[in-house]
Amino acid sequence: MRWPPLVGNLAFVWSYHTKIRFQESPTTEVRHLVLGEIAARFGTSCLHYWRDKQQHEVDFVLEVGRRRELLAIECKSSASKFDPSGLQAFRRKHPQGENFIVTLSATASYQKTFGDIEVEFVPYLDLPARLEARRRP
Repeated sequence: MRWPPLVGNLAFVWSYHTKIRFQESPTTEVRHLVLGEIAARFGTSCLHYWRDKQQHEVDFVLEVGRRRELLAIECKSSASKFDPSGLQAFRRKHPQGENFIVTLSATASYQKTFGDIEVEFVPYLDLPARLEARRRP
């Protein structure tokens, strides 16, 4: 069963609470939810996707604040599924900015260091407040 893009977020929330499985992976559904939160607060003009020639990627790169620092956001259904190689490659090229891993499994935010980068694991329900705090005045 596939849902039209406009009802994707609502369909995911409904499926998450009723335990109905969709053809898309849970991580893809988390990306849809995060995209909705970002677009609602920042629009899409300062939103980017990043991938290098070695296929390292970051789900969302958001320009925030007056200095347009780059907030890297990875979306995972579970914190245990996070592989830091994409963020590490991104931060070698763009060292300034914060790194968020948005997940459905975390109940509280926490930070963890992977090599030389610090990553904050953010529960999806805390994401709106975190994004709102980074909006340009």
